[in-house]
This record gives sequence, structure tokens and C-alpha cells, in this order.
Amino acid sequence: MKKLFILIICLFMSALSEAQVSLTLINNFQLTPNTQDTSGVFCRAFHHPGRNKFYVVYASRALTSPPGFNQYYRWAEYNSNFVATGLSGTLSGLGSGAGDYAMTMVGNSYYHITGTGMAAWQYKLSKYDENFSLVNSTTFTIDPADSKADLLLNYANGKLIIGAFHQTGENHPTMSMQSPTWTPQMHKWEYDTSLVQIGSSIYLNETFTTWGGSCIYNSNKYNVVTLEKWLGHGNPNYNLNVYRYDSNWNYIDTKPLNNDGQWSQGVLWDGTYYYVAYHTGHLHRSGNITIGMYDVNWNSVYTTTITSNQIFDPANNSPTLNTTQYNPNRPYLTKVNDTLYVSYDEQQYVCSQYAPIPLVTESKLWQAHVAKLKINGITGIDEYRNKPVINIHPNPASNFVNIYSDSKGIIQIMNTSGQIISTKPLKEGDQILHFDDILSGLYLLRLTTYKGFAQRKIIIE
Repeated sequence: MKKLFILIICLFMSALSEAQVSLTLINNFQLTPNTQDTSGVFCRAFHHPGRNKFYVVYASRALTSPPGFNQYYRWAEYNSNFVATGLSGTLSGLGSGAGDYAMTMVGNSYYHITGTGMAAWQYKLSKYDENFSLVNSTTFTIDPADSKADLLLNYANGKLIIGAFHQTGENHPTMSMQSPTWTPQMHKWEYDTSLVQIGSSIYLNETFTTWGGSCIYNSNKYNVVTLEKWLGHGNPNYNLNVYRYDSNWNYIDTKPLNNDGQWSQGVLWDGTYYYVAYHTGHLHRSGNITIGMYDVNWNSVYTTTITSNQIFDPANNSPTLNTTQYNPNRPYLTKVNDTLYVSYDEQQYVCSQYAPIPLVTESKLWQAHVAKLKINGITGIDEYRNKPVINIHPNPASNFVNIYSDSKGIIQIMNTSGQIISTKPLKEGDQILHFDDILSGLYLLRLTTYKGFAQRKIIIE
């Protein structure tokens, strides 16, 4: 009976997703270079609802430093129009140098992972408070065949999910050029929010490239959104897929999204749609940032490209030689009400020759950007007319709330980034919902029933 109810809910939500939705680009803010930093790579923007401020983190270096080597991870505060307030600093306790990293916000805390600066072949996972003061950190050894590049870090199903690109037999950092014969895996770890490891790490055997991927938990499934393995120089396709697993990480299936997508670091779920940000252009060297919206079954609902760069196409001698071109990458998503924020970095390059082989000079001056988009159409469950009767108190709450509903359904607890922290059954009548192991902060309770949908913002103190 429970499985039948979940199936009915999924079909209902799928039908609702056919409503017309779209995204409109409002503005695109370039945050670097600025008075402190010459560049900003791996840009991620987070929203602090209590302060109504945005906090941006990127890897950078001082204005006097040569291109290429990043010295530190910078954080800076911005208002809603992305004007810097003047508050900024560097993340401490991360060793020397600043390279590839991943970061996520849980409640009012930030979690950061990197392999750069470690003397051994390790990752360092660090926790920062809302003022970017270091709370604690832990290091753990990774496999010699694991990569330190483009790590995966998401908060899903109440845990920190960490993923590394792994190719048996190839050691980093001397990894050779990818081969179509490779069968890459995702090496996965799980940690709680106190940085205590949960269980042992495992290798997911499905063939995919987890560089720049992401993970989200929904409908009792882990969804890993990432690039299928590299198919070779002669193949123009970068197949972007969703690899789905049950709550115990048993493989379920693979759902294709498109054949031109990579570096899909931005993913969230708003209760009706998935949003995915990724790089397009059929090559990693050049392209654009694209946003896709999908229903609960990962069927495409809407797609838009928010940058307009020329595609690198040596076969057709495009773009024009010796012209400055741009390549954006590594997008990340933050949603605030009906507005979507896409943070990414963009690099300049110049092609000086196409034959016999292309000669390209990259600037190594990645610049931090944040694009602001308006979400048009029915995307919030409060907009549906046929809503259940829901009462929730107290608010703010400590470790529980009382809920009254006039119909059965599902309760989803979501953070401000759209990540699902917990899914529980909703009873008809009165019930108590406990917030065990959930940090203080602002959350969204999203309730799905036979009668429709409802949502409530709630503060956990």
C-alpha cells in the first residue's frame, strides 16, 4: 500500500510538472578581479537567510601573483544585488596552496573539502561556522588511483557525500590522457556533520566520470548527476546522465539527460523540479553554461543557456584565429524563493593555429561570476488551488513540531539550497515531527498529499 501511494504521488507530481515554466536571465555579475584578488575559480555562492546576504567562496591569488597558482580560498559577503559589503577573509587550516575543491552549506555551517596542500595523498574535510571561522577538520587517505581534481561534496539524506574520480591502474597526479577503454568509478565516503565517518568507503562500479559531478537524495534514491566516461577524441558527445541508487547504494538504473553535458556541479530540488547546471559545447575547452529543469522522473521540462560564447570547432576553423574567447565552467546553484543564482568561473583563451594540431593558449585567469535568473511559471506548491489543510506549531521550534493534516502524504525537510535532508510519512490528523540530528537554521517543510501540496518555512533553534 505504501509503494502504491508513493507511485500515485510521483505520477501526480509528474503531471503537474507539465505546466509551463521558464527561466529569465536578470543579470550577470562578475566578482573578480577586485581590489584583493586577481581571479576566482570554483566560485560558489551561498545564501544566509537570517542575514539576507550572499557569501561567495572561490580559489584565488593576490594581485601581484603570476597566473596559474592559487594561494588561498577567499570568502566575501554580498548584498542581494551582489555589491560587496566589505566583509571578506580567507579560509584557514587548509595547508599551502588552493586548488580544486567542493563546498556545501548545511544550516548555517559550511563544509569544504580539498586535496590541495596535503603532504600525503589525502583529502581534508573542514567545517566552518557562519562567520567562516574554522570549527574543526579531518584528513583521510585516498586511493593512489583517486583524483584530487573536481571533487564531489553534497549534503544528501542527512549525510555529507564525498566522491572522487577513480581509475584502477592509473595513479595521480601523473594520470595519462583518458582512454575510451577506461572504466572509471566513483570512490565514495560518507561523513556526518560533526566530521565523523559513517561506515567504510565504497567504489560504485557503474562507468562514469565523477569529475565535477553532484549528488542529491530524493524519493528514497541517491541521484548522482555526472558525465558518462570519456568516449574518445573522435566522439563529440559528453553524455550527461543520472545514476540512481537506493538508500543502501544498490544500483537501480541510469537515466540519460543529454549528449552534451559535463561538470554538473549544480543540482537542487524544489519539491516539483530538479534544477541542474552544467557545461555544454561538446568539448571541455570551450562552451557555455546551461540550466536544465526536470520533473521527479528526470524527464526534461525546460532548458536554457545563460552564456553566449563561441564553440571551439577546429574542423570548421572556428572561432577566428588569434581572437580572445571565453570558456565558463564548474557551475553551482542556489535558489531563493523564485530566483535562481548560478555561480561559475570563466577563463579566456586564444587559438593561434588549427592545423596540423590546434595550438591554444589559456590565460589561467579564471574569473568568478554569479548569474541571477527569475523562475517563471508554477514552480512552488503554494500556487496550487487544491491544497490540504495544514497546521504546524511551534515556529520557531527546538527539536520537534506538532503537525495537523487533513490527509495522508509525505513530509520532506529541505534546507535553503533545496537539498532534501529527510523524508517521513505524513499522517492524517495530529503527529509530532522530531528534528533529530538537524542543525539549527531555516528549513522548508514540504508536504505532499492526495489533496495537493503545501509548504511552510520553519526555524529550528
